[in-house]
Amino acid sequence: LLYYLRIWCLDRVVEMSLETKEGIDGIYYLLDKLADGFEKNPGMILSLISYMISLPRPPAPFPLKKVERQLLYPNFETIDQVELLS
Repeated sequence: LLYYLRIWCLDRVVEMSLETKEGIDGIYYLLDKLADGFEKNPGMILSLISYMISLPRPPAPFPLKKVERQLLYPNFETIDQVELLS
């Protein structure tokens, strides 16, 4: 579940680096993408939400390796420099 979340976050960061969204537009954009994810994988999103709210504290983020990033985005030359914040 946490790996799915990290991939989802990487996808959003890449999209937002190509087309900047700020303020309320950025929030609406992220919520629209979450709704899209729910339509594609409803069980995954529900399980992720259930897992996250049952934890006493947020899980520590883990980095995606360079190879994983390059496999996901082979044509994005600066994928190694994209920063995923927790």
